[in-house]
Amino acid sequence: MYFLSERSGSFNIWKQSLTEPEGDAVAVTHHQKLPVRFLSISTQGDLAYGFDGGIWLKRKGDKAAHEVDIKYVKRAVIAVLET
Repeated sequence: MYFLSERSGSFNIWKQSLTEPEGDAVAVTHHQKLPVRFLSISTQGDLAYGFDGGIWLKRKGDKAAHEVDIKYVKRAVIAVLET
């Protein structure tokens, strides 16, 4: 089970076995100062979350998460109104 907790001082992702006592929870992320938000998990076990205005990804088996590089193109929409 994955969950968000402030037990390290700021909200981070923690992992806990459902069959072990709570003392065995392990920190998965180690961000400081700002909280982790909006935790999601894929069916493959990848974690995605919001942090510091960005979207972060920790793939199953990776040791660390990384910020997703998001690029967008601003498109103009022109509407012609007839009167």
